[in-house]
Amino acid sequence: MCGIFAAASMAPWAARLVVEGLARLEYRGYDSVGVAALNGGRIEVRKARGQLAEVEARLGLSAIPGRAAIGHTRWATHGEPSDENAHPLLDCSGRVAVAANGIIENHAGLRASLEEAGHMFTSETDTEVLAHLVEEELSRGAGPLEALRLAAARAEGSVAVVALIASGGERVYFYRRGSPLVVGLSGDAAYLSSDIPALLGVAEDILALADGDAGFIEPGRVYIVDAEGRPVAPEERRVRVEWRRDSVSRMGYPHYMLKEIWEQPQALEETLKGLGEAEEVARLIASARRVYATAAGTSLHAVIVFAQLLSRIARIPVHFFVSSEHRAYLPAVEEGDVLLAVTQSGETADTLAAMRDFKAHGARVAALINVPGSAASREADVVAYTRAGPEIAVAATKTFTTQLLMLSATAVYAAGLGGPLTPGEVREAVERLREAPRLVYASLNYSRQWSRTLAARLSSSRSAYYLGRGVGVPLAMEGALKLKEIAYVHAEAYPAGESKHGPIALVEQGFPVVFVSPESSLAGKMAGNIEEMKARGAYTAALAPPRALGDAPVDLLLQLPQAPLHVAPVVYAPPLQLAAYHASVARGLNPDRPRNLAKSVTVE
Repeated sequence: MCGIFAAASMAPWAARLVVEGLARLEYRGYDSVGVAALNGGRIEVRKARGQLAEVEARLGLSAIPGRAAIGHTRWATHGEPSDENAHPLLDCSGRVAVAANGIIENHAGLRASLEEAGHMFTSETDTEVLAHLVEEELSRGAGPLEALRLAAARAEGSVAVVALIASGGERVYFYRRGSPLVVGLSGDAAYLSSDIPALLGVAEDILALADGDAGFIEPGRVYIVDAEGRPVAPEERRVRVEWRRDSVSRMGYPHYMLKEIWEQPQALEETLKGLGEAEEVARLIASARRVYATAAGTSLHAVIVFAQLLSRIARIPVHFFVSSEHRAYLPAVEEGDVLLAVTQSGETADTLAAMRDFKAHGARVAALINVPGSAASREADVVAYTRAGPEIAVAATKTFTTQLLMLSATAVYAAGLGGPLTPGEVREAVERLREAPRLVYASLNYSRQWSRTLAARLSSSRSAYYLGRGVGVPLAMEGALKLKEIAYVHAEAYPAGESKHGPIALVEQGFPVVFVSPESSLAGKMAGNIEEMKARGAYTAALAPPRALGDAPVDLLLQLPQAPLHVAPVVYAPPLQLAAYHASVARGLNPDRPRNLAKSVTVE
């Protein structure tokens, strides 16, 4: 899995368009790259392990002639990173080339039956079975599109596939189930991409394919059939994308991550335009018999903040869980329950599975997402958008703080729907949320030097603790995750009061401990935790409101603007992001593309 890009062009340089598209998908992270083009009924494939620029210089990917081309950047799942396992992959005859994302769960059985039938495999990938399955269907008399649909129907699991079929003309064929795939149209070309940002500036119209959709693109045109084989008008799949092309440019910043950290005040301004959607989600939650909330990765930390706020502000308890563990909760789900699913991409496989299973058990589902036209937006009963714009760096920054803002608004609105807040108190709390962009800008400016000093300590350490209380706990979890993701420094997060129950055993001279203390009412307890760590030789750093920690022995203190409970998480997250970013750079790493990680995890 990772990045798919394909093009059908009036001019015979579709491969060049594909290479340019793959370059716009590099942020997703990958270990190998390849391109195939169809020219005069002949398919040529060039691929290798390595990064796009290096492979392009060595093999000339963009020089392959042809009006139809497909390309892929691979993040290894089945089979090690290698030239042989790079996509695109060919059938036995060399007349079918495929590139795909997803996981084919029954690939071993399919491979065995195909080998028994005489097919010869050249890779260890699960994707290669698709090329041979298409070859089989073609040999039985199926047309190119039907052959791809029949082949994909035999593959269990999630898959987004693009294919060149020599007998099918200068077209790119496609099928989508589970993994994202979008279409871009312009006057003289058509495109397929695994992500919307790669189409910005080149496509005039963008279409988001639904599960089961198949079809083909040719210059300026797309043909789509749904899961039942019925033709679909392109207008039915068109999505409105308000993202600008410059939003996927670094704009002079050394890395996308740093740009996106500093874009947060602007992103939050955009989020505030969607507060009406948060109110709709709140109505669903306020009417629920029970409330569940789920997410994965960084979004899970936003969900944990939400669970605290909804309990403390609206007096509504929340059962929250990581999406991949949702099956443990299904036996208790009944009609009248509500699930809130938070997913930046709207394509996270575990979260989508939770949504579908909860709906099958009678629950209604609300989704908080960032990407328009995503699977979650189509399957949820109620949808709210964060409006963060495209996020290119793998590690989430502005998508996290915009999630926090929308979830805080949801908790406030829910508290006013028959809850403890009066209409006047709700209006006042919402007005305080409108201060978030200004407060985040101040937070970033206050933390410039603090983040660099902390980063210098973290980058030279083997491990670190992040401790918090109240809403500071999930923020500490997010701070530790960022350090692990992009600086490759082991970090653990704990409730500060829990640190005495085991973790403190690891603390020794110079061991870095970061205290996240946004709540003044809990600062006294936190000061005691700081004393305990300092007594054992720890290097202590802290984020807290002015004067809240008193005389606690903090080696590196960042005092942030006072903010109410429902606003504070948004204000306290950016300095932790900055510290992780500077630690990554200090270690000579690329924070935009951390090893082994993908931007959107679309397989369970």
